[in-house]
Amino acid sequence: MKTKTMKRHRGRPARSRQQLAKCGAVGVAVAREQMRRHMLDFSISLFLRDDGADAADLFPHLAWVLAIGSEISAQQSFGSPLAKRLHAALRAVIVMSSSGNRWQAAQAPVLQAATAEAQALLSANPVQPIQRRDDAEWLASRVQAGIATLADVAGPEIYAARGC
Repeated sequence: MKTKTMKRHRGRPARSRQQLAKCGAVGVAVAREQMRRHMLDFSISLFLRDDGADAADLFPHLAWVLAIGSEISAQQSFGSPLAKRLHAALRAVIVMSSSGNRWQAAQAPVLQAATAEAQALLSANPVQPIQRRDDAEWLASRVQAGIATLADVAGPEIYAARGC
């Protein structure tokens, strides 16, 4: 299946990040560089968006990255400051998306920092995102459809329940 992001190289279809990661060190390096470039463009777009502008196209991407980052950080060190920051950023995205998909420019620095932390986790743990992908895609699809609510993401009570 060819998507708009998949290009052909020398008559062969381009490979996905998962396929590249299986190719060894070079494949992993190529996938990381592609992700780095994508995240740089993405981070810049956070700061260029006007306050109150429609961000329906942006929120599913933020939800996906932050959901995977939150899951990885919670699995590695549940209740850590990093896990709580990523979780809070994910909940902020859900709030903005469920409140009319309006961008809050004041959130740009916080969300950019959170996506950078999530990207670092994704790069350091290349296998875990594959395992967490279904949950992240489910949440991103709900955000894109405009039906995501805070009930879709666990609240801060999960930390209180475990004494964090």
